[in-house]
Amino acid sequence: MTGEGELRIVIGGLRNARVIHSEKYLTGHCGTTLVATAPEVYQAMAYGSAVDCWALGVLLYEFMTGLFPFRGKGHQLRDQIASASVVFDEIYVGSEESRDIIRGLITANPASRLTIAQALQHEWFSAAAVANDLE
Repeated sequence: MTGEGELRIVIGGLRNARVIHSEKYLTGHCGTTLVATAPEVYQAMAYGSAVDCWALGVLLYEFMTGLFPFRGKGHQLRDQIASASVVFDEIYVGSEESRDIIRGLITANPASRLTIAQALQHEWFSAAAVANDLE
């Protein structure tokens, strides 16, 4: 945060680094593989920090299962991501609280997706819920 109250975020490696001002949106693909990419990125829409919340949901799912939440290929994979079709099958061993926060983060509509502030207030981040999932 600058002295003027402006949030600046730098994304990218040595060649792709760029400063993103809080009121700006990106429009190009930068970074990760399709499996962890929010729908608005690969649909070439303008996007903001909600894509980071999507990625957090994907990472939480992967931490709980060792797998990505979307398991299709090609167009099937894109359709699963576009509809936020997360599979909680017998492989998923997490608590209902962890399922709830993942569903809130992996939401197709960025305006409906949990923000980082909301995620941090979620009941899963209480010590008891996290401890249950780590046992």
